[in-house]
Amino acid sequence: MKHHADLLTAEYWQQRKTRILDGQVEDVFPYPQEVRFSYQTSTAQSAPSAAT
Repeated sequence: MKHHADLLTAEYWQQRKTRILDGQVEDVFPYPQEVRFSYQTSTAQSAPSAAT
């Protein structure tokens, strides 16, 4: 509540709706870039197969 009380106001959501209707879809990231998971194809490709 200390940092995000605005999320509980009708005005906040009306402004969000207006921006969306205007074509402005914004990404919301709950964490800073340095602590987010990143998609790494090399990790997924190097995983051993369960079929062996």
